[in-house]
Amino acid sequence: MGRPVPPRFAGGRVPDPELPADGGRRVVSVDGRKFVIVRSGDARFACEDRCLHAGIRLSAAIQRGTVLECRWHHWRYDLRTGHIDAEDSPLESFTTYPVRVDGDDLVIDPTPRTRTRRKPWDLDDRKQCGGTT
Repeated sequence: MGRPVPPRFAGGRVPDPELPADGGRRVVSVDGRKFVIVRSGDARFACEDRCLHAGIRLSAAIQRGTVLECRWHHWRYDLRTGHIDAEDSPLESFTTYPVRVDGDDLVIDPTPRTRTRRKPWDLDDRKQCGGTT
């Protein structure tokens, strides 16, 4: 049996639009799902609060601008572009959500800004196919 599929994310509102501070991050819970919001200037970006490689909380990651680096295996997630920077990752991007200020709330939009996408495989590359070079 596979893992249960979580319900489709319907977006959500979070009080206090000033948080996180510029250059910071904040963990929020929306409909039982944990998200980390990263702020860069007036722009805010969100993703689920877990590393796709090991399940570690990205809210505990090292932050450099809009990039969160997992402390365990050092996969780097750019919330602005959705790009994953990790040589051993089978993924080239991950799902991020736009965040906007609406009055006294932050609103996480349910329409993904970027989506999780696998890297294209080169079948002639022995290293990618499990062989040695």
